[in-house]
Amino acid sequence: MHPLDSKRYIDELRYEIIGAAIRVHREMGPGLKETVYEECMILELKGLDISFEQQFRFRPVYKGIQLKTTSVIDLLVEDRTNITQPFQTKPDLEK
Repeated sequence: MHPLDSKRYIDELRYEIIGAAIRVHREMGPGLKETVYEECMILELKGLDISFEQQFRFRPVYKGIQLKTTSVIDLLVEDRTNITQPFQTKPDLEK
């Protein structure tokens, strides 16, 4: 198993992401546009030296068939975490 795939690493990454989101929420409060929070999260992730891709586009697969529709993940962190949805690995699809 690659060290970056270990449960401990993933748990620590989750902890850092949740902490960043809490800091953003405490600083900015509720009611702003999603893009404001996304930009703040980018600053937090950069400060933590965590790699990410912004507006990651992919084509989902349904029952083994790649759909024509493109979906977007706001921030894909460390090639594995979609911070707008439950923790998951990066879609194994072409951009």
